[in-house]
Amino acid sequence: MKKLRIIEIFSYPLVGLIYTISWLPLALLYKLSWLVFLLLYYIPGYRKNVVYRNLANAFPEKSPVELLSIRRKFYRHLSCLIVEVIKLLSFSTKELSRRCVYTPEAKELINSYLQNKRSVMIVMGHYGNWEWSGTSFYSNFGIYPVTAYRPFKNRVIDSVMKRLRKRFGVKVHPRNDFSRQMFLLRNQTNAVILIADQTPSKSNAHWIRFLNQDTPVYKGTSRLSRMFNYPLIFCCPRRGKKGYYEIYAELITSTPKKYDEQTLSSLHTQMLEKEIKRAPEYWLWSHKRWKHKRL
Repeated sequence: MKKLRIIEIFSYPLVGLIYTISWLPLALLYKLSWLVFLLLYYIPGYRKNVVYRNLANAFPEKSPVELLSIRRKFYRHLSCLIVEVIKLLSFSTKELSRRCVYTPEAKELINSYLQNKRSVMIVMGHYGNWEWSGTSFYSNFGIYPVTAYRPFKNRVIDSVMKRLRKRFGVKVHPRNDFSRQMFLLRNQTNAVILIADQTPSKSNAHWIRFLNQDTPVYKGTSRLSRMFNYPLIFCCPRRGKKGYYEIYAELITSTPKKYDEQTLSSLHTQMLEKEIKRAPEYWLWSHKRWKHKRL
């Protein structure tokens, strides 16, 4: 605990520096992202073995040369993603809405429920720029989304991340309290956005075949969708030119109660896998996604 407090004290000047950097033009931040890339990829290198192992297990048909190429592209995207998230601290709503848009088809699908006063549950993965996707929801639909998050142990960093999301109207609630919050909001029209590709505990998982491996998937997304009977929609941000994303949407089901939890988990996981295979460098390969093994 004492060590954590010391780290938090030293976090304040770092946060001040990040806030200052966020006011730089995005074009300049992208130039600085090359320095971030060098630090992540070469000096000293961040989880390079984890990334390569994850890629090799997911794509056994690819050669080592192909895997190394994807790995390098991933780190280049990750360095850009870091400066994009930093920029959210000073981004205007107008600029964000210009750079991160939902496709006309996605807007039509989501609005078909919201405009009829029916809440929706949107499921995403750590793909593209998920932070821009969630924070741009209001500018695209005129409704503030609700989301769950896992608090950081470092309270200084935790405060920054909550402030970053809340300044665009995102209603953030701790994951452990999220079911209760949804119950309290049940009589309002909401858009619930959940990132569903993190690693759950073995006791809170559906086991799904994902990227060539047995993979634990959080039960919460499918459970809450069924509990509140919210249409379940898969969304994914696809990167265009640098600094611009289009968010695609696909309906999983408008009647989640007709499916069991395992099936719903499998459906949204399969959709994410399809996107990852289309352009693998944009998924978060540095995450230790397969640290738990099925018994």
